[in-house]
Amino acid sequence: MFRIGGFGAEDWEFDISYDMSSFVESLPELVEGLQTRRECEIDLYPPGIERTLTFRYPDQDTVEVECASRTSWAPRPSKEISSRTDLLALCRALQKDFAVSLEAVGSDVARLPPFDAWRLEGSGDRRCAGGEVGLSDRGDA
Repeated sequence: MFRIGGFGAEDWEFDISYDMSSFVESLPELVEGLQTRRECEIDLYPPGIERTLTFRYPDQDTVEVECASRTSWAPRPSKEISSRTDLLALCRALQKDFAVSLEAVGSDVARLPPFDAWRLEGSGDRRCAGGEVGLSDRGDA
């Protein structure tokens, strides 16, 4: 199961078979941004989702995530705060789980970069595995 939510909506009805590619293609940039504390964006462009997440770093281990919607849905709150360390561990676990899944279904893509490296990396924090993505409830409007 993969579930993504936040900003006032517990479940964004993210279709793993269609919408997931927009998240996975941005995952390397997000991980790098979290590691280096460099601002970055994820554009979730699939129809019905259509939102941009911007990641900023107000201090050493805090990440502020701002959500901008391009649909009639409005994020409330528009910003949420999370631990940079926890979010990085979640993203690394997702990378590893995704790569292991590619290998498990026998996809030739599993042997290509970056998926081959993702299988060998990851946080080891299995609490993040299983595909549940979300932010803290400590939002500020």
